[in-house]
Amino acid sequence: MIRSLAILSLLGLFFSACFLALPLSILYAAKPEQVALRNVKIAILMGRPGLSLDTPRYLPFFSKAVELAIQDRKQELARAGLKAEISMVYMEEDATQTYRNFEELMKSDVLVGVGPQSSDEITTGLSLIRGSDLLIVSPSATSTELLKEAPNLLLFAGTNQEAAQITEKFISREFPHKKMASIVAWDSDYAQNFYKNLSEDFKKRLDLYKATEETGSVPRVVAEAMKKKPELIILPNFPVTTAAYIRQFVEAGYQGVFVGADSWGEGADGRFGKIMGNTPFEGYMVRQFSLFSKNAAEQRIRERLASQLPNTSYGSLVIAYYDSALYVIDLLISAGARATRKDILERSKKTKFFKGLMGTACLSEVNCPTRNFNIVKVKNGEFSLYKEFKK
Repeated sequence: MIRSLAILSLLGLFFSACFLALPLSILYAAKPEQVALRNVKIAILMGRPGLSLDTPRYLPFFSKAVELAIQDRKQELARAGLKAEISMVYMEEDATQTYRNFEELMKSDVLVGVGPQSSDEITTGLSLIRGSDLLIVSPSATSTELLKEAPNLLLFAGTNQEAAQITEKFISREFPHKKMASIVAWDSDYAQNFYKNLSEDFKKRLDLYKATEETGSVPRVVAEAMKKKPELIILPNFPVTTAAYIRQFVEAGYQGVFVGADSWGEGADGRFGKIMGNTPFEGYMVRQFSLFSKNAAEQRIRERLASQLPNTSYGSLVIAYYDSALYVIDLLISAGARATRKDILERSKKTKFFKGLMGTACLSEVNCPTRNFNIVKVKNGEFSLYKEFKK
């Protein structure tokens, strides 16, 4: 018994000596050191929520869509040594203030911008964007003229050239022999650029009426157009102008159809839908962004966004903001923790295609062979998917 205790004592002394001989780095091993992540800013350029009838409806979803994209790619960003955060840049109703906001953006430490929504908003800051090394990725601006002005601007959406081509094909297939007219708000970069991208042969078949976004001249223009008895009227204008013309034509006894593009807006609770109400008319919109899209991945993102902003309607453009954010995050991850504006811009020039929820974006290519459109029908206040239009 005494001998056994002695053996145990010797063993105890042996293990104690071994323990004391171990390096301190092992005995007091520190927790794995956390690598500091670099905070990088992505600017969201968008209208200020609450400015007009349309903005409260969907603008909050734009920033939420970008936030969701950052959240979904958080771990990948961290592995690249980055932590992304959002910087808001608002497009005000006052163009002078919007210009000042662009000035502040250019002076800031933002690495890349997502937005703004429209070609007109980009035009306001174009002199500042042009020639800078800040990449601006607009999810939904479509003016082909902008591409010539600013090589550091990427149009994520299809261009007006594409929308004009699809509009021509749609009308030629569905209404081949209708007598046509087009009323174009010539003071709108979007509307004018859309019209200019129609083919010359097509333009020869329609009567053009140059108007403005201001609606005071609507009765005069409608009276003039009705003299030629059109059967199909193309209105590539924004919601308020489009609604004013459709109502005036209906009151004048017009029985034909109206055709427009993304600019009308979508849904009974949108700006156009609210103004038109149950006005009896038949119209068709050639849309690349649509709430009626059958894309399952789009629907899942919409459901996630809706859960974050319950009881709020949203426009279909939110998916374009999500996809655009994924694209700029790809550029950031590729550039790594030492990313600069110039580095990101150079990397964007090497990217011709991007696969997102909406399909494959061609990134400023005026004619993207992979892009499809939806034809949305509006009949007496009801919006529905008429057909998918493939190239």
